[in-house]
Amino acid sequence: MQPGKFMNFKRFLALGVFIISACIVHASDAPKELTLNECITIALINNPSILVAGEDMKKSLAEYRVARAQRLPFISFDAKSQQYPKTTDITALYYPFPQNFLVSQYMADQARSDNPLSDYYNLGISFGITAGISLYNEKKSRMQKTAKTAITMTKLNSRKTIADTILSVKQAYYSYTMAREYVVMREELLKSNEDRLKITRILYKNAQRPILDLSKAEYEFGDSQLELEKARNKERAARVELFRVMGVKDPGEEVVLKEYDLPGELRYSLEELNRH
Repeated sequence: MQPGKFMNFKRFLALGVFIISACIVHASDAPKELTLNECITIALINNPSILVAGEDMKKSLAEYRVARAQRLPFISFDAKSQQYPKTTDITALYYPFPQNFLVSQYMADQARSDNPLSDYYNLGISFGITAGISLYNEKKSRMQKTAKTAITMTKLNSRKTIADTILSVKQAYYSYTMAREYVVMREELLKSNEDRLKITRILYKNAQRPILDLSKAEYEFGDSQLELEKARNKERAARVELFRVMGVKDPGEEVVLKEYDLPGELRYSLEELNRH
């Protein structure tokens, strides 16, 4: 490679590295943007009430399955043992004491055998299989109906929780957006009053404005400063509320909310809707 072309290549490479570095620095310094849908999604994920509503739904479904299973066909299996041991104590009841005790001991010794099966008259096992279905059972029907009603109520509560969460996020989002815009307006008004105060002071020194105009300009400038601080406090409070309803901590970085669309024009009036 010729020296001239090599120098041009080095310059081009250095220029490319500089542009890429500038883009990376600009991207890192740029404030984060948040949309309304992102805020709603984060709030729905982090809201514990929605997780509780989901667990309540699982519980209601399980109770409904249990209540419904009681009216399904069933099969039962039973196994019973039949044991009828030999008793020799009854004959001893006709003897007075202590003869009854002695007779009972004697007969028990005579009946004792090396084979344990000889102690029983009858010994066996019986098996049984039963199948059936409940055609009508008022108690089971009420249980199933109650469980089904519980599912409906749980669904309504879950939808209400989600709707309340979305409403809270929207309110906080729009409140924070309006608070930021109000701060910008107050900053512009403060700048305007400051310029007006400077001009009024110059005119007062030149005896072109009375002291009343100067006092009025100073009052309006001080009032603008106070209102700006109030607006900033409201902005900070709205920011805290937004992150609170989202269920996350304030990152402490500048966050830019994307512009929201204003509602469109009304196509129908209330009277026209009532007529239809």
